[in-house]
Amino acid sequence: MRSFYLYRLACNICICACVHLLFVSYCAAASRNAVKSFLLDDRTVYDIPVPVSNGVTTIMFPAASSVTRDPAQKADFLITFKPNTYYFSIRALKSDAKDGINVIFNNKIYVLNVQASDKPFRSVTFFTETSSGTSFNDSAFPPSKVRLLSLLDKAKIYTVLEKQASQQWPSVDYAKPARIMLYKDFRVLIDEIWRFDPEDTIVFHLLLENNSEDAILYKPQDISIRVRERIFYQSVADASGVMPPQSTTHAYVAFTGNPNGTRAHLSLDNAFNVLVPRVFPLEAKN
Repeated sequence: MRSFYLYRLACNICICACVHLLFVSYCAAASRNAVKSFLLDDRTVYDIPVPVSNGVTTIMFPAASSVTRDPAQKADFLITFKPNTYYFSIRALKSDAKDGINVIFNNKIYVLNVQASDKPFRSVTFFTETSSGTSFNDSAFPPSKVRLLSLLDKAKIYTVLEKQASQQWPSVDYAKPARIMLYKDFRVLIDEIWRFDPEDTIVFHLLLENNSEDAILYKPQDISIRVRERIFYQSVADASGVMPPQSTTHAYVAFTGNPNGTRAHLSLDNAFNVLVPRVFPLEAKN
């Protein structure tokens, strides 16, 4: 009987430890997702979720900026700022609040869409390619293939050195969606996604699972993603092009900007569908 109670006690301790680890991992991920950095582009509208009652969202620009606001007493948002400062803070006063803010910086107008959210950004930092403290080995957009290959390498070591990587690369967002696409004889699992903001590039870590008894060929250079009705084609890939029978193979694929060469600013919260074009070998003629 005593052994039974000791067994139950050990099980309870293990369960508590697992719950604690899951909670710590969740908090760490939530903390990373609440801090954002965006490259300034006056042709882009930025969506920024803000808190309703718990805290504020602080928005910082590279230098002093002007913020336009409605002087009406009944407002959906409370904005706190001082003239000639780099930043302002904002929070929603209603749970369904949604509006736009125009920020004037360097004689350009930047449009921010703000809305109340229970998962708000806590910090948003805008930067330019010449901002103080921001360095780029290859700041031209779109980035060079060498630069894109280096992003694949960063993605591969990110989870191994997650704590150090999040400090060294603060403009990198990370998600583990575990989203699955089913194909005939194989399936594609989106295991991990990274977003490198300065390069406007998203890197996917895909698991390609072949459940058949035959090898499956595919074209790495033609892998694409669909976001709603939009299609994005890969900019660089590290994939073999072959799924051996009864196997799981890895593929790292990067997508940069829009197909027309402009920045896409894709969020990791999108429901991505990965399109893998299969290659069928020619059947031998009789």
